[in-house]
Amino acid sequence: MADSGIKKIVIPQSDLPPINSDEERYVVRYRIISDDRNRVSHWSPQHLIAPSPLDVQDNSGITLTSANGMITVQWETEPGDTSSYDVWVAWGTQSGSTGLPEYKATVTGNYISLPIPANQVSVQVYIQNMSVPRKLMPALTIARTAIVDVI
Repeated sequence: MADSGIKKIVIPQSDLPPINSDEERYVVRYRIISDDRNRVSHWSPQHLIAPSPLDVQDNSGITLTSANGMITVQWETEPGDTSSYDVWVAWGTQSGSTGLPEYKATVTGNYISLPIPANQVSVQVYIQNMSVPRKLMPALTIARTAIVDVI
């Protein structure tokens, strides 16, 4: 039977490349290598794979604490999730409001600590799957805090 030697490969989400924020999808291509590594196919065309849709609610699986001029944010992750996340922070000079979110860092793990800038009294933090180029996208956001006063 011709199909007896076919092998199925499953790539976990954690091994996928960063999401292309221009396409809002993973851009993936592959090539096939024989078991004895003597033959290699050409690269496949690029395939666009949509990430799983996420249902994010304020304070869902994320905590923010502030002390000694620092904020610490920790969020929950699922087994098999990506291990690198983009962190976006919106600061505000008035209680209960913030400005536009700004990219702060890409972290490996599920927490980050940041200094509170001078004259900032409120903050909102967004955690999203890593994307290239960096762009805040609701479809990639896995956790978001409510607007929190930090003074």
